Amino acid sequence: MSSDRAVARPETTYPAIIGQVVRYLRTKARKKEGKEVIDQGTLAEEIGLSRSAYSRIETGEVAPNIEHLAKIAGALDTSLSTIFSMADDIADQLRDSGYIIHEEALGKIKRTQDEKPESEKEGVGLGGLVIATALGAIVGGLAAAFLSKDSDDDDD
Repeated sequence: MSSDRAVARPETTYPAIIGQVVRYLRTKARKKEGKEVIDQGTLAEEIGLSRSAYSRIETGEVAPNIEHLAKIAGALDTSLSTIFSMADDIADQLRDSGYIIHEEALGKIKRTQDEKPESEKEGVGLGGLVIATALGAIVGGLAAAFLSKDSDDDDD
């Protein structure tokens, strides 16, 4: 007997991908380069945010503005171009794997969903949204592959 229920596709947000790319660059990428990992509080202070505000960027709860993202890139010895290239590459790979990528930050999606009448809330299945730790594991692997691809290109 077949089921008429559609299989839900995994979903995430572009700001959550950006946040996880930044987290990866702040931690694992720095370790691989033999640099000291920067903790959230130190980085937040350096760019003029509270630790909790910075944490919401890494989890995708809020999207960073371009000024804060530029400061983050500078503090991590990288460029905005690298962050966006990694995020775009990862988003493309996730889409190719069947993910739905929302452009809004998670906080905005939640607020938008909360404002809708119950009959209209079926659009974005927040229960299926892949963020934070789960997304971090996926992004970590894809980011490592992205960075090793870049370093292979530099060797040519």
